Amino acid sequence: KIEPTLEIIGGLAISIVLVLAGIRILNNNSDLGSFTGFISALLIAVQPARALGTLNTILQEGAASLIRLEGLLKKKSLIDTTESKKTLSLTKGKIKFSNVSYYYNYEEYTLKKINCIINPGEQVVIVGANGSGKSTFINLIPRLMDPVKGNVYIDDQNIKKLQIKSLRDSIALVSQDVILFDTSIMKNIAIANSKASKFEIDLFVDNKKNNQFLPKIEQFFERVKDYIPYIFDYRLKIETRNTFPHSSGIASSASGFSALAYAIVQLEQKIAELSTQQVMDKASFLSRLGSGSACRSIYGPLAIWGNHQDIKNSSDLHGTAYNNVNDVFKSYQDTILLIDKGQKKVSSTVGHGLMKNHPFAEQRFLQAQNNIRILLQALKDGDINSFIQITESEALTLHAMMMTSNPYFILMREGTLAAINKIWEYRNNSDIPISFTLDAGANVHLLYPKLYSQQVLDFIKKELIVYCENEQYICDHIGQGTKLIDANYD
Repeated sequence: KIEPTLEIIGGLAISIVLVLAGIRILNNNSDLGSFTGFISALLIAVQPARALGTLNTILQEGAASLIRLEGLLKKKSLIDTTESKKTLSLTKGKIKFSNVSYYYNYEEYTLKKINCIINPGEQVVIVGANGSGKSTFINLIPRLMDPVKGNVYIDDQNIKKLQIKSLRDSIALVSQDVILFDTSIMKNIAIANSKASKFEIDLFVDNKKNNQFLPKIEQFFERVKDYIPYIFDYRLKIETRNTFPHSSGIASSASGFSALAYAIVQLEQKIAELSTQQVMDKASFLSRLGSGSACRSIYGPLAIWGNHQDIKNSSDLHGTAYNNVNDVFKSYQDTILLIDKGQKKVSSTVGHGLMKNHPFAEQRFLQAQNNIRILLQALKDGDINSFIQITESEALTLHAMMMTSNPYFILMREGTLAAINKIWEYRNNSDIPISFTLDAGANVHLLYPKLYSQQVLDFIKKELIVYCENEQYICDHIGQGTKLIDANYD
């Protein structure tokens, strides 16, 4: 290269200038200021001069490469395509080598009289020493070269009779040295196939195309893009249905995001062979980025979200299955009184955000940790009275925190308070262990063992339905978590 030569010449030139300038100053033919200015100008000119030298080097290398490339482009293909007129009709993908031989020179065969059949779906590994013909064997299939003797067939079609483009469009090849341009996988694919599908989402709600919830789903994929980059090479069709009507005012996205995350991780499991626990943890983690409570919906019947010292493997990043539960709680019912079917005013994400600078946050967090400890013991022992005390206290504390946040919210309605008082009165008079909890709105959730279902439903129809908007309520029960209904990876 020319750079070392430029460095030597530049160094000698500066040395000569320094000597001549020194002589002129000593003879009073110049002064120090002029000398300094000249040297500064000379040093400033050095970098542009070097750049010119580097540019010349690049141009020379490019010209040499262009000459070699031109020779390659003008080189005549050794593949005889005079008979290659047919289009490949791919049905199963069976490959057959029939008496195939190949040599690179006339002295020695690389492949000689190869006969083999590779059936559809088979995984074949070709093993051999360097120069034994492994790459040659592979290169014969896409016709990077043709056999000297014999023929290769795909689905009983002689590949010599097939159009090169038709043949190669049906073959995927990952070589030992993978070359990717510095851009996304999708754009690399689009270089060869401009019609390759780009990441798009088709959303169907209750069997009808519906873009109302699409922004929230797009936001979810934006949040998880670093954890599942492979998904953006696909076009997604999402079909969702929910037992909670969207008009009910109840946030129903948790189960949807848990199902979506679980389906995505199932695809990854096929590729990376994740363990069952890894699938559940990652699905729970991803679903949390769509809807906080969705990380618990992955599991069933019970799950805990949040790090707690008494719960093994508990985490703030994902939900954890919890199974140490007395039988009395395993059939618990949840009947939701729809006090107000209006749109949810405060999302879970916003609600969590309000707690960060809340004046009572620190004490509240300590209370929550202690309440979880008591609740876990109650669930284990089947202590319904302790369960009632904790769940109702937690529900009212949640709303108290919202009413004292900044900004503050009153989410309960007159019907909410009236229903709560009726529930307390009914429990005291009947000894039926009915309790309530509240969502981040006005609706009241009635919790009770399945054993008392008929009595509670009679109570609702007689005393509580008057507080429900349009006299509507929803009967629900403990779920079993996310389940894969059907899978097709073809």
